[in-house]
Amino acid sequence: MSITKLTGYGSVGFSSWSSWAEVTVADQNGQPVAGATVTFAVSGGTTATRSCTTGTNGMCSTTNAQVSLPKSKKSVTYTTTNVTKAGATWDGARWAVTLTLR
Repeated sequence: MSITKLTGYGSVGFSSWSSWAEVTVADQNGQPVAGATVTFAVSGGTTATRSCTTGTNGMCSTTNAQVSLPKSKKSVTYTTTNVTKAGATWDGARWAVTLTLR
């Protein structure tokens, strides 16, 4: 299994902002992998862990577990730390995306 896409998103409120990540996982033939759990280390403005499980399209999002930060924290980075699925092996390539509040 390989990560083929990682995108970060953010939303700005009055005194804080929120972020989340969306990732896509494919097999060695480029086909979507359903049921893979992707784990992220979140760093920068906070230290946290988030995870999501891919659907039939090989994609999942941490939108239901957003990271909320005060506006004094200007950036946050999501780094993939693990991709697991029974009977499959992750290629180990870590991807990261940094969101910066401007």
